[in-house]
Amino acid sequence: AEEGWDLERADCHFDREFVRWRGDVECYRLEVLEARLEDAPRSIRLGVYLVKAHQRSNQPPIIHLMGGPGEYAEGTLIALLDHPIREVRDVLVLEQRGVGVSSAFCSELQSYRFWEIGPVVDSQLALQLLIVGLITCIEEAQDQGVHVASYNTTENAADVAALRFALNLNQIDIWGVSYGTVLAQAYMRLEPDRVGTVLFDGTFDLSSPWEETIVSSFGIALENTWEQCLLDGICLENELTFTERMFEQVKEYNNTPVELTTFAGETFDGFVSRVTGSDVMSIVHSNLYQSHAHMNLPFVLEQIESRSEADLVEQVGRFFSSWFSEGVYYSMRCQMPRLAEIEIAGLYSRYGALAELMVPEELYEVCEQIGFVPENSYASFVPTFEGPILFMSGEWDPISPLSLTDTMRDRYTNATYLEIPYGGHGPGNWLPCARQLVRDYFARGSTELTTSCAPDPEDYPSMQETSQ
Repeated sequence: AEEGWDLERADCHFDREFVRWRGDVECYRLEVLEARLEDAPRSIRLGVYLVKAHQRSNQPPIIHLMGGPGEYAEGTLIALLDHPIREVRDVLVLEQRGVGVSSAFCSELQSYRFWEIGPVVDSQLALQLLIVGLITCIEEAQDQGVHVASYNTTENAADVAALRFALNLNQIDIWGVSYGTVLAQAYMRLEPDRVGTVLFDGTFDLSSPWEETIVSSFGIALENTWEQCLLDGICLENELTFTERMFEQVKEYNNTPVELTTFAGETFDGFVSRVTGSDVMSIVHSNLYQSHAHMNLPFVLEQIESRSEADLVEQVGRFFSSWFSEGVYYSMRCQMPRLAEIEIAGLYSRYGALAELMVPEELYEVCEQIGFVPENSYASFVPTFEGPILFMSGEWDPISPLSLTDTMRDRYTNATYLEIPYGGHGPGNWLPCARQLVRDYFARGSTELTTSCAPDPEDYPSMQETSQ
């Protein structure tokens, strides 16, 4: 079977008013094959979104590869609409297969999770419901003819190749964020001669076990944030560290959960949510994840310690979001190379509750039950590439440690590294200084970049609030 290779102009349909009424975004559909190795694969359409430069650009658009996996395009489009990159280039956002308009599957996974849950839900019950919902929606998708095993990084990389072909470009410049850096590496391995300039923003590396990476990074980010808080004079030496305070509250909330009525507008509106220790860790992690919320962490911990319903509703809302497809996320995650059972046990032994939260053993069992097979090995995702690469990492990234970026950049002869102070994961989308560096890199290349990115309190509202 052959792919259509055509980009078709389409109407734009956005849920958020901010995006809907901006005429700066053009919407397209790209037809690709769902399962390229099958004898008679069906076709699916992917969402492609062009964010136009303020003035007509003579250069081809930058291809923006989003995170998740399974991130919807709207969050990225919101970030791009006022991004300085538009001073120099168009940006083309490719929505991953299975997300948004692209023949989505398991799009209602969150609804499945709250079938017949009774009057109260807590994090352990939510995990059980997630597992039931995941199995149910995958089976339903298969009954509808969806080849769910093809929703993986290898096929995503082939989709990028299809987009390049449809654009009739000999080479493409790539801006990958979070999982988008994994996808970029997979594409660079597929078509190394078709890649021009690359930006890894919030670098993630599948040549080493991702489970160890995400768990260890969380702990490192907590420690680094505490050290900076001491240096800034906001925290005192005789106080409990952020890590100690978090685990103290994990114990408290596990012993005595806080029940709160869930917030309006959510799928599970009207139920009572029981906030437990796992939720405490999720709240802290979500604040570390965001590029602008790190110095707000003392205040966040105070909110957790207060056990105030209003404060908890505000914080829980940070990680119960609709910015990505859970179905696609877990399909991709099930198919990533993963640690053996004995190594998972070692991970739990080293990191305890952190590992149990971020790498639930039950999900591995579900992956096997559904029949997902991990893709290749970690080493198979490492590309050979001699072109320019910029590695941009947040100083307090809770997903990917700076040491991992050091390891990655050593593989490439033409790599530049920038560490963004106070930055979380993927700072190039959101932090002012990092956004300007993204613009300068694609405009002038790495040789003329200012290699420092000093934090400005005016760019970090939480720094101002906490220091007052």
